[in-house]
Amino acid sequence: MLAIFSISISIALLTLVVYGLHRYQTMEVKVSANRMLPLPPLDANLDNLSRLRRSRDTRARGTRKVQPRRTAKSTHSQASVPKPNTWQARVSAQKQAGDLTAALHICKRAYPLWGAFNQACILLRSGLDSASDSIEARDKQLSQLYQTAALAELLHDKSTDLRPLTNKQRKSIDLKAAASLQMPYPELGYAHLRLLRKGDIKLMQTLWGQPGKHQQPRELHREWWAKIEARLP
Repeated sequence: MLAIFSISISIALLTLVVYGLHRYQTMEVKVSANRMLPLPPLDANLDNLSRLRRSRDTRARGTRKVQPRRTAKSTHSQASVPKPNTWQARVSAQKQAGDLTAALHICKRAYPLWGAFNQACILLRSGLDSASDSIEARDKQLSQLYQTAALAELLHDKSTDLRPLTNKQRKSIDLKAAASLQMPYPELGYAHLRLLRKGDIKLMQTLWGQPGKHQQPRELHREWWAKIEARLP
C-alpha cells in the first residue's frame, strides 16, 4: 500500500516538472520572437509626433488670441513721425518738395520755440552747403545762420546767473525788436552759441578770423535785456 502511494506522488511530481518546463520553453519562444521583430519606421514616429503637435497648437489657438507684439523700435519710429498739421510736419513737407525758403518761413513763424530755431539753423546750414563758391554768397548765408543762433541763445539762455524764462514769458517778447539787435561776431564770438556746429565755426574762422571775445547775447545787450526783464509778467 505504501509503495503504491509513493509511486503516485512520484508520478504527480514528474507531471508538474514536465508542465513547468513546457511553460518556460513557450515563454522563451515568445520573447525570442519579439526581440527579432523589426523596429517601427522612424518617419512614422515623426509623422505621429508632428500630428500631435499640430493638434495641440490648434487647440491652443482656439482658446486664446495671439496679440501682435509691439517692439520698442516700432514704437519709437511711430513717436518720431511728426503729427499732421504741426509746424514740424509742414517743414518736412516743404523740405521734401525742395523748397527750403518756404520751410524756413514756417520755422520763423514757430519762434521762439527752441526746436524751431534749431530746424532753421539746419535749413540755413543746408543752404550754405549748396551755396555757390563765391565768398559773398557764403558770407551772407553764414551771417543768417550766425544771427539765428545768436537770437535763439538770447531767448533761451540757461546761464545760472541770469533769470530763466518760461515759454509764456518768451512769447511776450517782441521778436522783431529782438531780431533787429546787432550781433557782431568780433564782440559776441561763438563759444556760447549752442546751435553752431564745428563746421560752422571752422568756416567762420576762415571767413571772419578769430573773434575778439566770447560772451552771451544778454551780456552784449545788457541794458536792452534789463528793460525786457522789467516788463516780463
